[in-house]
Amino acid sequence: MSWLKRPTPAVEVFFVAVLLLVIAACAPTPAHGASAAYWTRFYRAHPAYRKPWRSARASWYGGGSEPQATAYGGSRRGTRYLERRGICYVAHRSLPFGTKVLFRYRGGRQVTAVVWDRGPARWTGRTWDLGATTKRRLRFKGAARVQYKILRRGWK
Repeated sequence: MSWLKRPTPAVEVFFVAVLLLVIAACAPTPAHGASAAYWTRFYRAHPAYRKPWRSARASWYGGGSEPQATAYGGSRRGTRYLERRGICYVAHRSLPFGTKVLFRYRGGRQVTAVVWDRGPARWTGRTWDLGATTKRRLRFKGAARVQYKILRRGWK
């Protein structure tokens, strides 16, 4: 059974080198012939890579006495239920319901809120409508610029 003998170290090194070359040849290459160093520099220079916080204009809503319907299917009475429990909620035009968003306002105050409604109207120039609890915790007044970071999309 001479064919079961262990190969010499030189043969082992040769087979390992061939295996590594095959693996390297199968690896995906950067698009359009660009080097990997170029793509690393590109992604690190991209603003979203360096700074995950985004900035947008926001206003607040809620606190009204009339129960209007929300886009989620509930009523404003439901948002009052959330307020009594201390749950922060916001409205956004396109993010899925249940998306968790971290907001940061002046002085470093931060609040995690859930997308619960649709709004504000596009013509207002604002991206977010903050619920009453969110507004209170951020000590937010009127309409201003806030920073936000999306933590999780949808009801996962």
